[in-house]
Amino acid sequence: MTRLIIALSFIPILSTQAAEIILPSVYADHMVIQTDQPIVLSGFSSGVLGELVIELAEQRATVRHKPFGSWTVTFDPVVAPGGSHALTFTFEGDVIHSVNNITFGDVWVCSGQSNMEWEMTQINDSASEIDGAEFPNIRIMAVSLQLAGAPLRDVKRLDQEWTPCSPESIRRFSAVGYFFGRELHQETGRPIGLIQSAWGGTPIETWIPDTALQQNPYFENVARHNVAPSQRYNAMIHGLAPLAIKGAIWYQGENNASWPQEYRSWQETLITSWRDLWNNPEMPFYFVQLANYRPGARWELLREAQTQTLAVPHTGMAVTIDIGDSTDIHPRNKQDVGRRLAAIALAKDYRQAHRVYSGPTFKSASTDGHNITLHFDHVGSGLIGIDGGAKAKGFEARYALGNWKSVTAKIVGNTIEIPGNLFDKDPQAVRYGWDSDPEVTLANKEGFPAVPFRFEALEELTYSSWKDQLVGTARLPDEGANGDGSSNLWQYASAEKPPSVAKLANGTHILTFHRRATAIDIHVSLEQSSDLEAWTETWSNDQPDTNSLAWTQENDWGATMTDRYTVTIPATTEPAAYYRVRYRLK
Repeated sequence: MTRLIIALSFIPILSTQAAEIILPSVYADHMVIQTDQPIVLSGFSSGVLGELVIELAEQRATVRHKPFGSWTVTFDPVVAPGGSHALTFTFEGDVIHSVNNITFGDVWVCSGQSNMEWEMTQINDSASEIDGAEFPNIRIMAVSLQLAGAPLRDVKRLDQEWTPCSPESIRRFSAVGYFFGRELHQETGRPIGLIQSAWGGTPIETWIPDTALQQNPYFENVARHNVAPSQRYNAMIHGLAPLAIKGAIWYQGENNASWPQEYRSWQETLITSWRDLWNNPEMPFYFVQLANYRPGARWELLREAQTQTLAVPHTGMAVTIDIGDSTDIHPRNKQDVGRRLAAIALAKDYRQAHRVYSGPTFKSASTDGHNITLHFDHVGSGLIGIDGGAKAKGFEARYALGNWKSVTAKIVGNTIEIPGNLFDKDPQAVRYGWDSDPEVTLANKEGFPAVPFRFEALEELTYSSWKDQLVGTARLPDEGANGDGSSNLWQYASAEKPPSVAKLANGTHILTFHRRATAIDIHVSLEQSSDLEAWTETWSNDQPDTNSLAWTQENDWGATMTDRYTVTIPATTEPAAYYRVRYRLK
C-alpha cells in the first residue's frame, strides 16, 4: 500500500498541514499496467482540500479533494506495450509524489494451491534456472497469505512488491508462474506482469466470493467440507481489482479430489465470479489438470471434471499426466507446466493460431463391426506412442461381459484402433489414462500428452443423433450399418425370450441395455414393423402406454450398469412382428 504524506498550504491564514493519500498496493514502482483496457485508479485522501492533478502516459485527470474521502479516475487504454512511465500527482504546480518505472504489457494472476505456490528454489535444476532469471521486463508481485471475512478493497499485505525479475527476486516466487511468464515474454517481447496469489492445501470454495457460492447447487455441502469459504478470495483476490489484467492461470484441485462430482460446478462458478470481478466476461482462464500421483488415489474423476470445464468459453487446460511423481504430490518439473500453459495463451491470445497447444483430445469413435477406431482433435503433426512408435498403452476396453481389460492400441494415421476380441463380444467402451497414476504413452509429435478420457457407447456415441437397433442378439444382413459405421457400438438390446432372433410374438420379454450409471436422460421408444421397411412407434418413455403395451424399467447400476426393460406385447398385436428400440440423448 503506497501512502503519500503531502504538505499543502491551502489559504493564507492556515499553516501547512499534513495530508495523506493512499493508493492500492498494486500501484507501485516497477508495476505493469495492462494494455488495451481502461486504466482505473482509485485512492483515498485525508486532510486535503484542493485540486490534485494525476498524469500518466500523456493523459491528465483532475481530482477535487475533500477533507476525507475516496476518489477514482479512469484513463483511456494504452495500446503500445513497453516504455518506462511515471504516474505523477501534482498540487499547485509541484509534483508531490510519483509511481516510477511503470511499463505497459500484460498482467496475469497466478493462483491456486501449493503446486502454484511452489517456489523456484524447490524445482528441478533450480540453481541454473534462478541464475538465468534476468528479465527486467518481467515484473513480479506476491500477495501474502491472509484471510478476511468480507471482501477487502485492497490486498493489505504483500510478500513481494512489484519487482523486476532477477536471480535475487525470483527465488521465492511461483515456479509455474515464472515459467509461464518467461515463455510469453520470450515469444512475444511484451512486458509481462505476474501476480502470485496462492496458498497451499486450500480447496476451491475458499477462492470463490460468498455471493457466488450461495448460488451454486452444492452450496449446502460447503459446511460439511470443513473449509474457509470465500475467505481467501476476500483477502487475496478481491483487492487486486480494479487493476486490469489479461487473464488468470490456476493450479488447484488436490484438496477437492474427494468430491469430484462437485468440482466442475465449483470451477465454473469461480471462473464466472472472477470474470465478474474484473468486468470481463471473456477473460482468459487457463488451468492445470492434476498430474499423475499415487495409484489408487482416484484422481481420475477429478481430472474428468477439469476436462469438462473446457466447455466454458475462453478456457484452456494444461495436461500434466506424464510429468507427475507417483510418490510426491508436488512434482519438481514445473518448467513443462509453465510452458504448456503458455502455449495455450500464445495460441489463443497472442495471434499464434497455428501453434499446437494441446495433446490429442478424444472426439468420436467408429467401428468396422469388430474393431473400434478412435478419432481425436489436436493431433498436431501426428500421433506417437511407445518410444515414438505406432503402439500405445494405457488403453482399456470393456467388452460385453462387463470387465475392463488392458489393450495395446495401434496408431493408424491420426486415429487409434482398439482391437475386437474373438473370444468375447466386441468392445463396448474404451478409456485411456484412467487411474490416479496411469501408464500413458499417447501424445502428438509436438510433445503434448493425450487428455485422459472415457466413453461408453450409449452415452458418448449417440450425441443428438438417433441410433437404432433391432431387438435381438442376431442382426439381419446390412441392418444397423445405417451409413455411419458406428452401429457395432450401440448397446444391443438382447431379448431373453427368444434369445437369438429379432422377432417378438405376444408375451412378456425382457430387454437389457448396458450404459454408464451417470448417463444423462435418454429418450427410448419401441417401434414395430412387419416388413423391416415401415416402422411405427408403439411406445416411448415420454408418453403414456399406448396400444395396451406394458413397459416398465428398473435400474441395476452396480457393477453391470444395466437398464432392464420389461415389455409385454398384447395378443392383439400382429403375430411375430419385428420390434426395434430407438434411443437418443434428450
